[in-house]
Amino acid sequence: YKGNPEAEVVVVEFADFQCEPCQQHALEVQPALDAALVDSGEIMWVFKSLPLKEHAQALDAAVAAECAGDQGRFWPMHDLLFEQLETWSDEAYSADFIPLVESLGMDVESFTLCMNGRDALEAVVYDMYDAQGTAQRTPTFAVLKDGKGSVLNGSQPAENFVKILRTFIDGEGLAE
Repeated sequence: YKGNPEAEVVVVEFADFQCEPCQQHALEVQPALDAALVDSGEIMWVFKSLPLKEHAQALDAAVAAECAGDQGRFWPMHDLLFEQLETWSDEAYSADFIPLVESLGMDVESFTLCMNGRDALEAVVYDMYDAQGTAQRTPTFAVLKDGKGSVLNGSQPAENFVKILRTFIDGEGLAE
């Protein structure tokens, strides 16, 4: 997660690292949301991986992000995976994320051990279970406040998304 863990509004994003609309959200919309709402502490943003079956490399990418998280580099890896989607998502790609790991200054040996272990994969599987009943496609956003919530399917232009989230912050956008 990023942002204020004490924030009244929590946004849970379910996304697939190989999903082009997720890539567009991460690269074009999320920076504006971070600047307007996350960095100010108004919301806490939680990312959960939902690798879709039709994306052959998405599960490996989600595990790679979890392994980067073990070294405190989840968000930089998240951003890099979306920035370089066309490179690593090629069908011929061998799921070798080492060039990304090296570019982030991470420990390659620890990363490799993590990728070959079960913990990161289990974390992704838990995220997939969390998505059941909430998200069938990506990106999907669950907005939570005071025990209530709403689901937003798909991303929005940054300006619209900020306005929508402000309605939740003000308590106007929540389902009963």
